[in-house]
Amino acid sequence: MARYTQDFIDKVIEANNLVDLISQYTQLKPSGSNLMGLCPFPSHKEKTPSFSVSPQKQFYHCFGCKKGGGAVHFLQDYNGMSFPEAIEFLANRASIALPVENKAQSSMEDQERQRKKYLEKINELARNFYVKNFENLSKEHPAKVYLKDRGITAETIELFQIGYAPESWSSFSELLAQKKVNLPMAQDLGLIKLKSGGGSYFDIFRNRILFPIISPMGKTLGFGGRVLSKEDQPKYLNSPESILFHKSKTLYGLHETAKHILAEGYTLVVEGYMDLVSLYQSGVQNVVANLGTAFTADHAKLLRKYSKNVVLLFDGDSAGQMATERALPILLREGLSAKALTLPDNLDPDDFVKKYGKDELLKRISEAKDVFLWFLQKCLKSFQGNATEKVQILDQIFPVLDEVADYRLVNFYLADVAYYLEMDKKWLERAYIAFRKNDSNKKEQNLTVQERERVQNTGENTSDISKLDIKTALPEEIELANLVLAREDYLKKSLELNLHSVFVTESGKKMLQLIIDEYRQDSNDFARLGPSVLAKISPISLLTKHMDVSFYGDAEKASKLFQLCFQKLNKEVMKQKIRGFRQDLKVDGSSEDALKNMQSIFKKQNNKKEL
Repeated sequence: MARYTQDFIDKVIEANNLVDLISQYTQLKPSGSNLMGLCPFPSHKEKTPSFSVSPQKQFYHCFGCKKGGGAVHFLQDYNGMSFPEAIEFLANRASIALPVENKAQSSMEDQERQRKKYLEKINELARNFYVKNFENLSKEHPAKVYLKDRGITAETIELFQIGYAPESWSSFSELLAQKKVNLPMAQDLGLIKLKSGGGSYFDIFRNRILFPIISPMGKTLGFGGRVLSKEDQPKYLNSPESILFHKSKTLYGLHETAKHILAEGYTLVVEGYMDLVSLYQSGVQNVVANLGTAFTADHAKLLRKYSKNVVLLFDGDSAGQMATERALPILLREGLSAKALTLPDNLDPDDFVKKYGKDELLKRISEAKDVFLWFLQKCLKSFQGNATEKVQILDQIFPVLDEVADYRLVNFYLADVAYYLEMDKKWLERAYIAFRKNDSNKKEQNLTVQERERVQNTGENTSDISKLDIKTALPEEIELANLVLAREDYLKKSLELNLHSVFVTESGKKMLQLIIDEYRQDSNDFARLGPSVLAKISPISLLTKHMDVSFYGDAEKASKLFQLCFQKLNKEVMKQKIRGFRQDLKVDGSSEDALKNMQSIFKKQNNKKEL
């Protein structure tokens, strides 16, 4: 994760005028010393302007929805960007180079950055070329007829910048040559290809409707092209993997839909471009598409930035059902609250919304099943109730349960399994524990010598080997970790006070850094922080105390606890430093530096007592 100095952050923010930034999202008009406009946030629909921007203070505030802040806050609230992403976006906007750690790295990263910018320009050129081609087509052209027949309006086409690649084998290649673009680099993006005989290039996308794949930060990453002729294959052709485009990390539509996901509080995931475009046009706008590829852990992490609530709406055919089933363990592992919806008659979302309308789709979404229950009921479809079938179903279900990040959910899911299979829950729990032990033994066969010794010496579960071991952390470090997991105000306070500086043990420091990193990944969803951290530490029992609302909810108790632990740890840090300086004095009794450092420490210790 990128970490920027405060000086760099200040420089970036000062280089970006908040009025210019927000004017891209809503029209602002002078009102006294400030500017006023309609609130740009989708969750706040208003007819009378209540959104104020102060040019002097570089601060915005909405008197309706109460949102407010500076440029970084706006990008976080509107686009769901993380803090580092917002800083990077603003730095690029102001043409400020991102900092690097050393000169060798600086040279390499600068070359990589320049190459990336050049490739982005080529993709922008391609996007404009395809859009202009589409605009110049006659109304009778198959591309325009196809989109019209699918009910896609001109406004939607413009919004998603849908284009057309002409039938010509070389029209885009020739344009690149005219503009003296580096053709091998355009080939790296999958836009053109060198002929087998060499010499000249030909276009990859021909006679296809083009959907540009745009990042939340507005960069064109690649393209998806749909055929117009049944003779052409494949039906959809995506850009290949490149420095810009990674299918496993990219979701289509986020550049337009992120703000609606933040407003609605959940993400609807569909498979294809047309599904997304059609749903968006119908008014269901909190939607993304996974480009028809397998759903990945990176997709799940990306979704979690905007909302932990997900509804899978893949096609109703067998392929769509299989895609849902494969996404299930990934969603559970990443701690997302997921539901699954199967549409009737093997309809895809595009066809369903055309046939039944937006309201019926939203009704069905509201009734969508928890994704684990969806899977359980799928396993039960041909269930007759005999013992052999029960064992077969458990063989399918236990590996899925083993992926659940939030251990509290496992207990509830086991209760559901016991109910539907008409089994004793306590017996089922023992069977699941036996499965985990057996699975752990299998994993142990693949452990390194050091990992196997750790299991033998500590009695740890094999599945915990990859987790952060916090058993050696000091009690005060554990107490503070529980406190910041319980209360976001103390987590923010710990960042301001640089709490990391008073942590003593290595495991304690790593534990706190893990909490901070997890929080920064999605600071808009504090509720997910606890389960997310628990899934990555061992033993989890040390950090479950944060769930005691009766204790940590008391502001006075929390304040006293924070001060007590902070002062104890600070005292221990000072002791360690003093021991080090005393050792220096033994080596050189006249060391003035060591004496000055000791005096400085005593002053700091007195200041900390006044915290």
